[in-house]
Amino acid sequence: MLKTNGSGSDAKRLQGATFTLTPEGGKASNQDTGSNGIASWTQLAPGTNTVEETHVPTGYQKLDGTHTLVIGQNGKATWDGKEITTAGNDTKDSTTYFQVTVANNSVTNLPATGSIGVWPMLAGGVALVAAGVAFVIFRRRKQ
Repeated sequence: MLKTNGSGSDAKRLQGATFTLTPEGGKASNQDTGSNGIASWTQLAPGTNTVEETHVPTGYQKLDGTHTLVIGQNGKATWDGKEITTAGNDTKDSTTYFQVTVANNSVTNLPATGSIGVWPMLAGGVALVAAGVAFVIFRRRKQ
C-alpha cells in the first residue's frame, strides 16, 4: 500500500501512517508506512480483508471508514470492488505483488473567526446604546 499526500506527479510519499488489515475470520495486523510511504503485508491468503487507516501523519486527514481488499483464488485482487493491476511477480516462489495507492488530503487551516474576542464587540454595542439613550434624553430636554 502506497500512501501519498495527493495524486498525480507532484504527490509525495507519506511516512507515519498506520493501516490495520483484518482477514475475514482472522487476526488483525498493523503496518506503518516507512520513509518510502509503503506499508506491506506478505503471504495473504485468498479471501476478503478489511483495511482501515488507524493513525494519520500530523497535518493530514484520516481516510473515512474501512476498505475491502479481496484476493481471489485466480491470483487477481480488488480494492473496494475495483480490480488492482499487479505490480509484479516473483518467479522464485510464485508470489504476485499488488499495489494500492491511497491519497490523503492535508488538514486545511480555517481562518480565525471572532479574533478580537467578544468583549470589545460587547463594549462597542453598550457604547452605541448609551449614545442613543443620551441623544434621546438630550432631544427631550431641548424641547
